[in-house]
Amino acid sequence: MDKNKLENINKKIDKLKVLGYDEAEVLSDSSFIKIVRGEYRLNNNKSFNREIIVSGRDSNDAVCVFAIDKDDNVLIVIQPRVAIDNINKINVEIPAGYVDNNESLEHAALRELREETGYVTDNLMYIDSYYPSVGASTQKIHIYMALDCEKKYKQKLDKDEFVEYEVISLEEFDYLLNNNYILDVNAKFAYYRVLDYLTEYKLKKIVSKLISDNKTISTMESCTGGFIASNITNIEDSSKILKYSAVTYSNEYKIKMGVDSEVIDKYSVYSKECAEDMAYNISNYANSSYGVGVTGTLKKYDDNNITKDNDIVYICIYDKDNNKYYDYKYRVYSNKRINNKKFILNHILNDLNKIIY
Repeated sequence: MDKNKLENINKKIDKLKVLGYDEAEVLSDSSFIKIVRGEYRLNNNKSFNREIIVSGRDSNDAVCVFAIDKDDNVLIVIQPRVAIDNINKINVEIPAGYVDNNESLEHAALRELREETGYVTDNLMYIDSYYPSVGASTQKIHIYMALDCEKKYKQKLDKDEFVEYEVISLEEFDYLLNNNYILDVNAKFAYYRVLDYLTEYKLKKIVSKLISDNKTISTMESCTGGFIASNITNIEDSSKILKYSAVTYSNEYKIKMGVDSEVIDKYSVYSKECAEDMAYNISNYANSSYGVGVTGTLKKYDDNNITKDNDIVYICIYDKDNNKYYDYKYRVYSNKRINNKKFILNHILNDLNKIIY
């Protein structure tokens, strides 16, 4: 960041920082929340009154857990949320809850996961923290990702807790997120932060495995526009395994890279057959152990799509050494293309991980 601009920001922070606080009155107090009005004095000799929401429990902190089982499925919870405005006042969420007094964040995350779903894990990772309502609440929420979760216990809920849980695929989670089943910021923010984290986590494993096996990979991408290869290059030593990448956004350049025009004419560019030809040809062109072909639509209607089934992405991973094709088909739901690219990348990494291991 520009040094002078940062200095200017810091001066304004110093000008507006809170020097003192006097609690004027408690407007509401219960075992769950407390609303307090106070007068705040700033460094610029000004003061103002504000009401803030404070937890009535032992701690203002809370945790939420994006939990994934050994089959790469996501654990969700379903419960009444009377503050929201949908007709059922029901929200689909991820396991979450308050941190008890003198309890570590990690213990709270594992406890909430077990209490609400009966699942446990030995693979818990901190992702991020944030204030969900920084203008009115003192609560701070900490996001964790739990991998390799296993069902070992029954739910253990408080008497006034009414929670159902379900196990769904990442694709199904994406559908719920984009169709107004998931309304809270915890699940939404955690999902996108976890996708970024999972991408790096899985790519490091894949790059390391390919290096140790003396294997290489190449990609031919259409709808993802080089996103797969770009993320591979974010990983140290990826130059040892990524031999070549082609963005063949047009049919013309798919054909120039070896895709059979008759395949496109017969099955269309939006097809398993086209993805297979892309994967095969990029692997042969670069003489790489694996070829990845990606084609489809990401929230785009195309009159040339003879299937008339939009928002479908076709993926093929070609294993040259064994002359074997692995075909996958995924539907995307987000209205933002970048989110759909992240979603597809995560699927490709899951699929590639299963193949190379």
